[in-house]
Amino acid sequence: MFWTPLENLEVDLQTNAESFDDGSLNIVNYLASKTERRKSLVKGCVVSPEVCDKNIRTYINRTKAVRKVFWDYEGVSNTTGKTYSSNITYKLPKAIFKTVSSIRKMEIDPLIVDGDFTRSPVIKSEYIEHSTTRTHETSIESKNKKEPLQFKIGTLFYHKISDKEFIQERLMQAYTYNVLKGLNAPAKEIHHSRVVDKSFSFFTHNSYTFWEKFTLTLGARIETQRIGIGHSRDARGVLFDNPYGDVRILSPHYVRNDSYRYNVSRIIFDYKPIESLMIFIGLSRGYKNGGFSTVVNQPSLAAFKPEINDTLEVGIKSKYFNETLGMNLAYFYTETADFHVIRAISIAEAINLNAEKVTIRGAEMEAYLKPHKSLQLGFLAGYTEGIFNKFYDRILNTNFDGKHVHFIPQYDVVSYLQYRSSPGLFFRYEFQVVGKMYFAADNTIYSSPYAITNLKIGYEEERLSAYLYCNNINNEYYFTSYIDGTFQAVPGAPRTYGFIVNYKI
Repeated sequence: MFWTPLENLEVDLQTNAESFDDGSLNIVNYLASKTERRKSLVKGCVVSPEVCDKNIRTYINRTKAVRKVFWDYEGVSNTTGKTYSSNITYKLPKAIFKTVSSIRKMEIDPLIVDGDFTRSPVIKSEYIEHSTTRTHETSIESKNKKEPLQFKIGTLFYHKISDKEFIQERLMQAYTYNVLKGLNAPAKEIHHSRVVDKSFSFFTHNSYTFWEKFTLTLGARIETQRIGIGHSRDARGVLFDNPYGDVRILSPHYVRNDSYRYNVSRIIFDYKPIESLMIFIGLSRGYKNGGFSTVVNQPSLAAFKPEINDTLEVGIKSKYFNETLGMNLAYFYTETADFHVIRAISIAEAINLNAEKVTIRGAEMEAYLKPHKSLQLGFLAGYTEGIFNKFYDRILNTNFDGKHVHFIPQYDVVSYLQYRSSPGLFFRYEFQVVGKMYFAADNTIYSSPYAITNLKIGYEEERLSAYLYCNNINNEYYFTSYIDGTFQAVPGAPRTYGFIVNYKI
C-alpha cells in the first residue's frame, strides 16, 4: 500500500507470505574423504577387531576406485515465511530522510532426512527452526544525484530470536537401550537451543567527484553485536513399563553470552579519462558476524569468531561505439582472518569452525556485443583460488595448511545469446562451464568440471509476460555441494522444464 499524505512525504507498507514444500530432497550417498574414512576405520578396528582386516581392504579399494553415487533417499522439508515492512520517506530541501522497518517470521517445520542411507532406516534426522527477525534503519542521503558530493549517513538496529531443534531418531533397539540409558526404540536425541542476536550499527557512505574525471568514495561502518545462546540436550523414548516414555538428560542446560565490536571501512578511487572508460582501485575491510554452533554440549566450544576480510580490487570498465560493445576486467585479492568453515558431524548437525588465515585471489571478465538494438551476445568468465594458509580442524584433529578452500569452483564461464523485441518475442540461450571444485578440506573429494545449457523463450508486453524454459538441456549429471564431514552430496538439478507467467497490476 502506497500513500502520499503530503507532497514531501511518502509512506509504503508491504506484506509478503511464502511457503515452500520440497517433497524430495536431492541428497545422495557419496564416498567421504580419505581423512574422515581413515578416522572411522581406526575407530571401527578398536570396536570390532575381528573385521578390521576386511574394513582395511574395503577402505583401500574405495579410496582408490572411482567414487560411486547411490540414489536411495528421499526427504521432506517445509518452509514458510511472512514479512511485514514499512518505508517512510520525507524530502527535505537538500536531502532525503528515510526510515525502514521490517518484521520477518520464518519456520522450517520440519526438515526430515534419512540419516544413514540404508534401505531399512536406522537413523532419521530432523531439523526444526522458528525465528523472528526485526530490523529498523534510519538514514539521510543526498537528494540531487547530479551534485559532485553524495552522502548517506544512517543507523541500523537488528534483532533476531531463533529457536532450533536438531533431532536424531534412533530406530535400532540395541543402540537405544545401551546408549540412551535404558530407553527403547524408537528414541530421539534432541539438541534444544535458543539464540538471541542483537546489533546496532552506524554507517556512512560518501563520494565526491572533482574535475568530472576523478571520484573518491569513502565508507565506514561501526557495529556492536551482542549474542547469547541457551542450549540443552536430552533423549526421549518409550519404556516397557511406561507407555508415555521418559526423558534422559544428556547435556544440562547452559547459557553463554558474547559481544563483538566491528569497525570496517572502504576507499575507492575512480578515474574516467574519457566518458566510455573508467579505471578503479579499491581497498575495503568487511566482516561476517560471530555466533554459536547450536549442537555443542560444552559452552567453551560453542562460539565461533567473526570473520574479517581485507580486500584489494582493481579493474577497468569500458564501452565503445555508442554502447554496442563493452568490456569489464577486474582482479581481487583477499586476506581473511578466522574464515568461517562449516563442519558437519551428521546430516542434521553441523559445527562452525574458524580457519586462522585464508587468502583468496581471482579475476573476472565481462564482455558484450549488440549488433542490433534487440540482439545481444555476452560472455562472462571468472577464475578464483582460495588457500588455507593456516587451518587446524579440531573436529578431525587435522592440520589443513596449504590446502585449497573447498566449495570454490576454480573457474566459471557463461556465454549467452539474447533477443528481446519489446513488446514482442524474447529468446535467451545460455551455455555454462563450471570448473573443478573441492568438497572437503583435505582436497580428496571434488567435483569434475561440467557444462550445462539453458533455454528460455517467451513473449513480453507492458503488463503481461509469459515464458517457457528448459534448464540443463543436455541433462548433465553433476554435483553442486557436499555435506563436509558426512557421506552425503547434493547433485545438480536434472533436465527441468517449466513456464512462467507475470502480470503487473
